[in-house]
Amino acid sequence: MLLFSIQKKINFNTMSPTIELLPISHRHRRFLHQLLNEPSVALFNDFSLPVTNHDIFDFIQYDIEANLTARGCRYVIHYLGEDVGTCGGQCDNNEFIVGFELLSEYRGKGIMTAALKRLIQIIKHDLDCHRVIAFCQQQNTPSITLLQNLGFVVDSESADNIQRMVKEIN
Repeated sequence: MLLFSIQKKINFNTMSPTIELLPISHRHRRFLHQLLNEPSVALFNDFSLPVTNHDIFDFIQYDIEANLTARGCRYVIHYLGEDVGTCGGQCDNNEFIVGFELLSEYRGKGIMTAALKRLIQIIKHDLDCHRVIAFCQQQNTPSITLLQNLGFVVDSESADNIQRMVKEIN
């Protein structure tokens, strides 16, 4: 049951019937390379640029293995026939560390809100995690606002202005 629900394509009807979550695979390499090297995405990620093809291969392989061992999940967000972003993360001690990225031209359309709502359902039911944690740079106000609108609260802030945001999903 667990692997089936993580591996299948997920359609959901929240804001739009045209949004799908697709389990990440190596066929998404080109898209992920484009996404992670987009300056507005890279600005708030915790890896250095440029992200190489080798890096992309390693990222995807890690996510596939996490999916297969139920340690996490990563989905490509598919909107109106296009790959537009990703969301996912890893579970440890019933806590899920979430990460997400969206191409700049698709922001402000409710796509990430819908995707994260569905991801939180998956985390709760398929991965048996009861808390979702996100780390956001204080300057990343759009992501902080998105997370707050989804019920996340600031738990702490580090000396380098990284906010730890938490959502309980009991």
